[in-house]
Amino acid sequence: MKKLIAVFVASLLAFPSAVAQVARVSLTLQDSAGRPLPDVTCIFTPEGEQRHAAVYWTDAQGHMAGTVSVGHYGLRFTYLGQNLQEISVNVIGDTDLGMVVAASPVQEIERVVVQGDAERIERKANLTTVKIQGTPLEAVGTLLDVLREMPRVEVTEDAVSIFGHGTPAIFIDGREVQDANELARVKSSQIRNVEITTNPSGRYGVNVGSAIIITTYRKRSEYLGFDLYDKLGRRNGWTNTADASGFLSMPRIDILLGIHELESTNRLHDEEVFHYGISRGTVDNRLLANRRRQNRELSGGAKLFYHLSSSHTLNLYVGAQPSRRKRTVIAGDFSHQLRPHSGSTIGEELPFRSETLDKNQGYTVGGGYDFQTERTTAAITGSYYWTGAESERAILYGTGGVPDAYRTVSRARLLFAKGDLSHRLGDFELSLGADYARTAREGEYSRAQLASDQFRQDRLGGYVGCTYSLGEQWRLQGQLGAEYVDYRYYADRVLQTGQSRRSLDLLPVVTLGYESDNLALELAYREMVDRPSYEQLSSNHFMNNRYLRWDGNPNLRTSRLREVACNLSYGWLSWEVSYSRVYARVFEVARLHDDAQAIVLVAPMNLPDHNQYFTALAFSPKIWHLSINGQVGVQLQDLHYNGQRYTHPFVAYSLRVRYAVGWGWNLTLGVRSHVRGGSYATGVTKGYINADGRISKSWLGGQLVTQLIADDIFNTAYENILLETNGIQRDSFSRGGIRGIFLSVQYRWGMKTTKKPNEVSDEVQRL
Repeated sequence: MKKLIAVFVASLLAFPSAVAQVARVSLTLQDSAGRPLPDVTCIFTPEGEQRHAAVYWTDAQGHMAGTVSVGHYGLRFTYLGQNLQEISVNVIGDTDLGMVVAASPVQEIERVVVQGDAERIERKANLTTVKIQGTPLEAVGTLLDVLREMPRVEVTEDAVSIFGHGTPAIFIDGREVQDANELARVKSSQIRNVEITTNPSGRYGVNVGSAIIITTYRKRSEYLGFDLYDKLGRRNGWTNTADASGFLSMPRIDILLGIHELESTNRLHDEEVFHYGISRGTVDNRLLANRRRQNRELSGGAKLFYHLSSSHTLNLYVGAQPSRRKRTVIAGDFSHQLRPHSGSTIGEELPFRSETLDKNQGYTVGGGYDFQTERTTAAITGSYYWTGAESERAILYGTGGVPDAYRTVSRARLLFAKGDLSHRLGDFELSLGADYARTAREGEYSRAQLASDQFRQDRLGGYVGCTYSLGEQWRLQGQLGAEYVDYRYYADRVLQTGQSRRSLDLLPVVTLGYESDNLALELAYREMVDRPSYEQLSSNHFMNNRYLRWDGNPNLRTSRLREVACNLSYGWLSWEVSYSRVYARVFEVARLHDDAQAIVLVAPMNLPDHNQYFTALAFSPKIWHLSINGQVGVQLQDLHYNGQRYTHPFVAYSLRVRYAVGWGWNLTLGVRSHVRGGSYATGVTKGYINADGRISKSWLGGQLVTQLIADDIFNTAYENILLETNGIQRDSFSRGGIRGIFLSVQYRWGMKTTKKPNEVSDEVQRL
């Protein structure tokens, strides 16, 4: 009986692969001079297996076309029994790989490298897919450097956002990134492709408005190797980033280990002015200071993948950041001017100095199971994240006296579990999923006395969705998500019932899409909620100076957004337009806190409900060896707050140009900017522009890559905004923290897999 059950289960597992969907794959193979490479063998090998799924050959014009089952493959090119190179291919339907460039195997058979002549960008309505493997982008350094080159993605001091859609959720191989520092630990050479979506499915969260999905790969032709990376430069102070990783690949097991170290010194110039009125007159508080930041960070991680079969995979991830220290010293002059309604001006000017030491630790452990066949996809993931932080700050005015001292200690834990399932039935695809997260955070704050607060939150989410294919080109998708949150707030370990809350939100998504060879259109409606961060909900407060107080706000309400969007793409051109109704948006505002002492309070608040309009045009043409990637967008809001109107259009643009010079040289120039005068919440931007460039050269057949990088070439990239709320004007200016020049070196080495002595080459078998 047991044998019969085992045979039955094995038959069920084997059945999906027996009816796998077949797709057509084509490409053109040429050398660097544009000459076709005929009679090259193209071998498709399923990932995690040693068998050949299909073998084809290029014709006299270098063309290759054939059919394989849907799935992930290693595609190996060989000529006269010698391996030229191997690339990874993800076949999800009919796929045209376009032109693949290789050195001529006749003259340079010992160092042939198959590479793309530029990154391949595919736009399908709200989804942009950028191929990294085999393109110049696989040699730019880290995942963070790759994201800087992506369409619509903005990276500012390691903070990632999508223009017009805020901060995205970021996933690496199906796992959501909890620690932003991980983006600097993943090598660009390990990335297969990057997907950017502004209408993600419930698989990436029922309350996620945008997502960046990264898929990594390994070279099947190498079973052991390492990757060394170092980036040394000066950004108003020396900075060095070092990273080392190694891998071991066996037929069923992949292991990847890595360690990352960062040490940097950065200097900035800050100016901040508060102008406001009190009962006795008007006040100007001005701070002119130089800021010096020192960072030291050590982190590492390990990944393990166990391939049970071509359909079943287990994975385990461990990440550790045992040490992260940041010391910030601000020194300058602080002036306070009171202009009374009658009489002379009263003022004081004092030297000012503050010193802050931040120490952080963080640890993550997680794992998952993936199952994929032609019709069914299932995934189960789970993770546990712990972080601890300690901050000490001292502020001193004048040349004597005792400094004001503040100390903050916090600890947080996150337990997360998620499951997703999708299944195709004819023209229908059904999907469902659920996730659970428990978050706990404790904070202690001390100045004259000790205070503490705690948060406890349980969140349960789920979704049910259905996609219906209306013929070969139209599709209709509906999804209903639900999110239940039980949030409890404690002050000095006493439950605050007025600040604790429970909520249940229903989050529908409806999408109508059309796709042809070059044209894609999508109309979508979705609802989302934006809950305040734990720092914003904290009851902690501190005095930045004797006239400025910073507060949290435990009474913040959850913000909600209802959006209607249209995305249209044709070839290398795409256009987006959307309308949103925003409810109770959270933003930092200022108000008068103490009239007698002239103290201003800055704290997060809920803004009035308002409308928001957005449109953007993106383009990515390629002209021979020249690749262009640009975008321009406009955002407009009709926000009215306490009699003030914030309705000026906010305009931003970016342009990146990459030219493949030849002989392994690549040149990249880029610029991104916010145009002066645009309204953003309760503020107005005074303009921002950052021009950067890099020159890269590959050596030793691509094993060694060197780069010279310049950021903020014209010294114009700085934060310069004017905020005005409740009759208080706040003018902030910061310059010098981005400009720098760097040299990076990356060396990759891998030990090739070898055949057994009694094996013969595929070409000999062919003969």
